[in-house]
Amino acid sequence: MAERNEVSVGRRVVVMLAYLIVGAPLVAYLWETLNEILAGDIYAPRLLISLPLLVVLIVLLVLLARQGQRWEGPEPGRS
Repeated sequence: MAERNEVSVGRRVVVMLAYLIVGAPLVAYLWETLNEILAGDIYAPRLLISLPLLVVLIVLLVLLARQGQRWEGPEPGRS
């Protein structure tokens, strides 16, 4: 039988806050970039900065999802 990885609530809160502190500015910058593009103000330097930041945000979200899956343990019925 697989054991769940028990993590304290305090540690979960700290990890989630760390993801939030790193991710919130990324989302804000990308959101503002999207707003400027939709308004017709396209600046090449801003787009060149936004593309790698988008990749970083996607990687961050994947890591957060994996962390949540580890905290929850395996699905019932899976070995």
